Amino acid sequence: MQIYDRGRQSMLDVTIESSASGNATKIEMRSSSPTRSQHFGTMCVAPQLNSLRLLSVDNRKRTAVRQVGSRFLEIADRMKGDLGLSSVSLSCQDEGAAKFFYKAGFRFIGSGADAKNAALKHHLDHSQGALPDEIVFLGDMEKR
Repeated sequence: MQIYDRGRQSMLDVTIESSASGNATKIEMRSSSPTRSQHFGTMCVAPQLNSLRLLSVDNRKRTAVRQVGSRFLEIADRMKGDLGLSSVSLSCQDEGAAKFFYKAGFRFIGSGADAKNAALKHHLDHSQGALPDEIVFLGDMEKR
């Protein structure tokens, strides 16, 4: 697997390491270099009903590399399929992250979801600066 190194302006090979604790799985992304190992991020997931729940996603080097979050979502999609689950879900706790997850195919679910999804789609389609104040883009999201 590879991510983009902004400093070198080239792709960087990474390794994925996972460990289990109960029904949760911790997945770490590190550089493949045996001499200069770098930790790029961690994702924790657990099956919940018919969904693979993203418990946390930590992108440690956001300014130095790109595609860490996208690679974690690819891993989650594969895990979802391997486990025979119907969706990947999460509780979005950051409005900036809501834009990332929406672009990756996640949609808000539950109370007020239609309004949140419509407003976020409109915001992304019209490249406005800040998110509108009248709707809070936090809460449960799901990707089927």
